[in-house]
Amino acid sequence: MKKALCKVSIIPLIICLIFSVYQSTAFAKSNDTSIKDVKISCGVLDPEFNSEKTKYTLYIPSDLTQIIITPTANSQNATANKINLTLSEMQEPTISITCKAENGDTQKYTFKIKRIDKTVSEIEEEIGKNGYAVYINKSKFYQQTDFLICLGTVLTGIIILILLYLFFRKKLIKPYDESEEQFYLAD
Repeated sequence: MKKALCKVSIIPLIICLIFSVYQSTAFAKSNDTSIKDVKISCGVLDPEFNSEKTKYTLYIPSDLTQIIITPTANSQNATANKINLTLSEMQEPTISITCKAENGDTQKYTFKIKRIDKTVSEIEEEIGKNGYAVYINKSKFYQQTDFLICLGTVLTGIIILILLYLFFRKKLIKPYDESEEQFYLAD
């Protein structure tokens, strides 16, 4: 009888323990401060958006005066506000978007705006012709094919010159005169 009573009293304790753990985890506030996506009305981000990176350069046309940046928070309960920005011509500000988690933690994403040497109409014309627009050339100068070929050629030339120097050094540079008699004779 005591064993049966013990079993009956343990079962409600286990059920209470399970529900208390479940409730505490089910209602815990999220600390996710990441942004999963950013939509930009006109412009190109460099590098491409990744929620782990927080600093970006936003390239926009030289005559653009209105830009809308719409972030999407990764968590449903986090907030990241849309930015509707009016710029004067040639203005290149740095703007920040803050994502606030449900528990109050925040994460700041910064966007440095840089203007390119194309206008909105030039880009639209380019899109009409090619079906796409090239805002910026993302490859660095040292990643371009012409640079790599030149670098390879220069390095090959230097290696050849070093080898020629080492080969002909003994024949061209003589520390003594061959017609001169030796001072020290070994007997």
